[in-house]
Amino acid sequence: MTVNSSQTIPTLFGHRRGSLGGLVFTDADLVVGDRTLVHGLTATISPGKLTALYSPERDAVDGAFEALTRGIHPARGTVLVGGVDSAQLTRAEVLRLRRERVGIVGPGYRLASSRTLAENLKLPFQIAEMPLRDTDRAWLDRLVETFGLGDDLHRYPFELCSARHDRAAIARALALRPGLLLLREAFTGDDAHGGAVLMALVRALVQEHAVTTVLCTTNMKAVESCDVVVELNTGAAEQPARRVSSSSR
Repeated sequence: MTVNSSQTIPTLFGHRRGSLGGLVFTDADLVVGDRTLVHGLTATISPGKLTALYSPERDAVDGAFEALTRGIHPARGTVLVGGVDSAQLTRAEVLRLRRERVGIVGPGYRLASSRTLAENLKLPFQIAEMPLRDTDRAWLDRLVETFGLGDDLHRYPFELCSARHDRAAIARALALRPGLLLLREAFTGDDAHGGAVLMALVRALVQEHAVTTVLCTTNMKAVESCDVVVELNTGAAEQPARRVSSSSR
């Protein structure tokens, strides 16, 4: 009898809270279409910490973010998700994993312009076809309070300033209590103090709930606040934490 991966790796599916157990890349090439966006990545990304995928080259960072958000099947090498080889996952399971367990903030994942903030926060439940339970409503209330969005719930995204829009986008990404949070330049607005405060709020939440968190960035100020830095290409920049090197092309 054939047992599909959804049955053999219940930690990846069927839960709304808790860690996915981290990501482990071993000599992995990440490809989108016919483009190799990340080459030879070897790194361990642990839950509960802020991990930066850093390069001074915007194309390398954009490529890493696109590869991680579009899929986790490497063209070469291995990627373990919660200790499970991603090669075991079918396309449908990767899509389900992304909908249910991955929160994304970045280009292509903006708030829905035709929905209020309150409706945006509930949108991930609709996309994942999950009912909104009392515990979920309590969690959304906590996110609203944590990010100071109580006065904005009936506003539309275009009515929010840039800083509040960023807060709302991160709150929505956390709505399903994801095991994996992927961010693209999420703390690099014009207000440096506001960005630092936002990063501190996110740090507290991901530590409390052991969320595996990846920030794809070209910004050294953001890198300095992360726990682990994975360099996407060789550089002389001084890193504040354990440094892991890879190459990109």
